[in-house]
Amino acid sequence: MSYIDNMLLDLELPSGNLWCKYNFDSNVLDYNIKISTPEDWYGSYYAYGELETKKRYSDNNYKFISDNIITKYNNTDKLFELEKCDDIVSICTDGHLRIPSRKDFEELKEYTEFRWEENYQYVIGLNGELFISKINGIELFFPAGGVFGRNEIADAGKSAIY
Repeated sequence: MSYIDNMLLDLELPSGNLWCKYNFDSNVLDYNIKISTPEDWYGSYYAYGELETKKRYSDNNYKFISDNIITKYNNTDKLFELEKCDDIVSICTDGHLRIPSRKDFEELKEYTEFRWEENYQYVIGLNGELFISKINGIELFFPAGGVFGRNEIADAGKSAIY
């Protein structure tokens, strides 16, 4: 079993998709989970289709906006999943993993029960959505890492955008 295989959860979804246990770039694996902080679980913040993090996120510096028009991953080009060249996770895992699509999230919602969870894994302040497979009971946790806006993270522990 490879390192990547140990990172995956099989929720027995109809698509056969496997989900990662942790966010991309999270520090959970570097620490004992019991002594981790919420920030260890968040991972890095990337704009959709971008390959680098930023100090500030806005429409003015988004790679796929020109003259206030989204130029890629829109209804015109009909691209509904990231191409490998625009998927930081795919690039960093040599194509073994990818950023989930909207369709993947819709399937996840349909075949799991989800609830807000506070102090997940007994980590004080680690809040987020816990998805539990309706088929096999396996749990998948999405930490509420907040939203990275103008030079800072807002609402950490209260919300997140995936």
